Amino acid sequence: YTKYALVDNKIFIKGGYDFTWIKYFSFSDPDLIDNVFSTGVEARIGEDIVWSGDYLLDFVGFPRDEFSKYTMNAFETSIKHYLTSWFYYKIAYEFFRKDYPKWKPRNNNGVVVTERDRSDVRNTFTHQMGIFMGNKTFFKTENKYYYNDSNEQFLDFYDYRAFKTKASLTRILTNKLYGAVS
Repeated sequence: YTKYALVDNKIFIKGGYDFTWIKYFSFSDPDLIDNVFSTGVEARIGEDIVWSGDYLLDFVGFPRDEFSKYTMNAFETSIKHYLTSWFYYKIAYEFFRKDYPKWKPRNNNGVVVTERDRSDVRNTFTHQMGIFMGNKTFFKTENKYYYNDSNEQFLDFYDYRAFKTKASLTRILTNKLYGAVS
């Protein structure tokens, strides 16, 4: 992940790449190969507000299971407001779509109903608050609401709404080591 300043440290471009390869030697055949490319723009709006727009492209492959591989495109926008030097809140919206090129959607009886590929769509709304306690401790809460919709009817659990909440506490121990509880 890299971030470059463009205009007087008020506008930044971001980019990154992540590669994951998982090999299951003794349990089963499926291996996982995941390539993630990300880019975005971040802009300071005034002294205490930051807007961000991001795009992510994810290629997930299972060499021994072509049926499950997918491509994901994700877009996110957020506003972070620093109310004080030690307290902020952030709201965000994310939309993503996963396309499965080898998986044809089925109806409730398990019969393929179309030649289109399976696709999942998710909308996510996020609210986050963070408190900096001194120079080395950070507390954060996050609430997310998901709405997921898939054209795969046979496996109806792909269509769902969910609410997730979490809290975390992070403490910087040294310049290269920190501890976190979530």
